[in-house]
Amino acid sequence: MVILKRPGILLHFLPFIILVSFLIGAYTDFSKNVSDKKHDMIQQLALTESNVNKVTNSNISKMIGVTTHISINPDIDIDELDYFIQKVVDSENNIISNIGIFKDTTAIYLYPYEPNKDMSNINLVDIPAQKDDALRVKNDLKVIITRPVELVQGGIGIITRMPITLPDGSYWGQLGYMMKLDDIIENLFLDTDSYTYLITQYDDNNFSHTIYDSGFEDKILVDEIIVNLPSGYWSVQIGYNNLFELTSPVFYIMIFSAIILFGLSIYIISKFKAYNTELLHLAQKKELILKEVHHRIKNNMNTMDALLRLQSDQVNAETSGILDVAAGRLQSMMVLYDKLYISENTGNLSLKEYLSSLIEKITMIFPKKVLVETAIEDISIDSKLLSSLGIIINELITNSMKYAFTGNNGRITIKASIIGNLITLEYQDNGVGIPESVTFENSTGFGMQLVKILVEQIDGNIRIERGNGTKFVIEFAA
Repeated sequence: MVILKRPGILLHFLPFIILVSFLIGAYTDFSKNVSDKKHDMIQQLALTESNVNKVTNSNISKMIGVTTHISINPDIDIDELDYFIQKVVDSENNIISNIGIFKDTTAIYLYPYEPNKDMSNINLVDIPAQKDDALRVKNDLKVIITRPVELVQGGIGIITRMPITLPDGSYWGQLGYMMKLDDIIENLFLDTDSYTYLITQYDDNNFSHTIYDSGFEDKILVDEIIVNLPSGYWSVQIGYNNLFELTSPVFYIMIFSAIILFGLSIYIISKFKAYNTELLHLAQKKELILKEVHHRIKNNMNTMDALLRLQSDQVNAETSGILDVAAGRLQSMMVLYDKLYISENTGNLSLKEYLSSLIEKITMIFPKKVLVETAIEDISIDSKLLSSLGIIINELITNSMKYAFTGNNGRITIKASIIGNLITLEYQDNGVGIPESVTFENSTGFGMQLVKILVEQIDGNIRIERGNGTKFVIEFAA
């Protein structure tokens, strides 16, 4: 009614109404293009992260097979070692160009063997550029990935050094392997036609070295991922700077229409309202789809769990135990996924709520009746840490259920507390106990090895206390 009575006001503001309406439409189109581009950038980063892991961590895992072979067979037969290494590195996508085996710090084998056999007896300590890294591997017994260095064979490359230890944990020597930087970049399959990249390596002291730079500066859109390595990490940044591609023809049509289409102001406003209604409808539809996806994932997990339990009842005891372990690990993922879905904060979850639910689920898998006592403080922990802790608790409970108790009078006690920034997780059973000779370093059991690996992944430490059963104490930063 106000508009009908005072048409002059409408005419006065009509150009501004039209301009604002069209600018909003233009901005919406621009934002959608930016959102689509960001989504594509995230996908490119995910692909790059996977490829970085393939050329770094996957090759480290491959070389662990070599170090393990030498650890078990320290009296090396060169011909046998050469044959073994050729089998390890013989793959379609292999980019390892040279491998060296060093007893202490002196070369006893270089791959490929024939072209390099005259270079044996080279001591890394005598090479200034490699001395410090070689001694760090020897003294710290840790894997080191060097910064880009000039190679004797020509070009730039990265050297990874790994300690070789004997079964008693003592230092025997080290393995080093080299990958040319050009081969690494080629196997990352970067989309350099659409984006620019900056890949930077950071060591344990946070010193940085540029791995690859395709002209990364002053970009409109930028995103980044971090790929953790045994020593330091890689930062992979992706950038986009083509403003013209982000502004579609619709954008320019809307701007032009804002100047000439005064008579369509009411129509434009109604269209804009309809557009907002459509956005609301899409948001509601998206929420329904997410709920449906959650239910399907949950149903699939429950189906997998049921199949594992059903199969467990139909096989021999050894196979049944393996299936029960698998079911326990699946339960740890199911509980965490469910907690993440119902939580408003998917970054952090309550340790108390998660472990309480998980313990109940795991103990139900086993027929033994065991008393479980908990004293877990309500600590908020990153969901990534919870994933590792869930598998650790599953492995410890499974180990107790299978080996610790001879009857139904067992007791398990789980405690968790925090002092300052240090979280202490204690797991104890009153079973038969683990022999003094068994440690995380010499255990051949997959469960013990998995627990050790997961504790290292969360930058924690674990120790075993014996007496009246077995007690595991895990400490890590919040």
